[in-house]
Amino acid sequence: MVPELATLREVQDLDTRIGSLDRDLAIVPDRLAAIDGEITGARGRLDATEQELKEAASTRRREEGDLETAEAAVSRYDDQLLAARTNDEYRGLRKQIAATRERISGIEDRILALMEDMDRLRDDVTARTREFEAIRSEFEAKKAEVREEEQRLRAERASLAEKRESAAATLPADLSARYERIRKARGGIAVVVTSDNRCGLCSVRMRPQSFEEIRIGRKLVTCESCSRILLFDPPPEHPSE
Repeated sequence: MVPELATLREVQDLDTRIGSLDRDLAIVPDRLAAIDGEITGARGRLDATEQELKEAASTRRREEGDLETAEAAVSRYDDQLLAARTNDEYRGLRKQIAATRERISGIEDRILALMEDMDRLRDDVTARTREFEAIRSEFEAKKAEVREEEQRLRAERASLAEKRESAAATLPADLSARYERIRKARGGIAVVVTSDNRCGLCSVRMRPQSFEEIRIGRKLVTCESCSRILLFDPPPEHPSE
């Protein structure tokens, strides 16, 4: 076989492996973003529950202020009741006292409901906090694994790129340029290995003479359909039974 053909095959194999590593590296940011999304989601659920608890506490304080005002009003009406001079004035004060006491009852009911809600929300905050801490711990570990894998991929890629540069440097300039042209035009695959009389990629049947030239490996042959460089790789021999 022409030495350059073996080198072309080596360069193509290295380019294929480098391309696979590049694809793996390209999705690393998305993988990290997805992990951060899980952590952010858990933090958001905790923040929302904490905010709900704060709003409930604020509403309770407001209701308690209204309750204090209403109770003071009843006390004031009671004092005025003792000093009432006419039946109409007396009846009017009694109505105001009754309405205010009814209002107090409603406020007390709302405060009781708020207290129950706050107890529930405190439990929810505790649960959300545990959930967030667990998720953050789990996914921070996953982020560390992804970053470690990224470093490994980059180191492997650098090693392959160095081997690829050394191998490609031994090719004649015109052959190297031809290889790059085909590779860029054909989705990264410029060299195809075949074990029969068909292109190993596009499956187009080749002429007997072309196949014989590929099999002997004395000259460079390209596929008449896809223009890729063809190399022969005999099928494995099966032991006789």
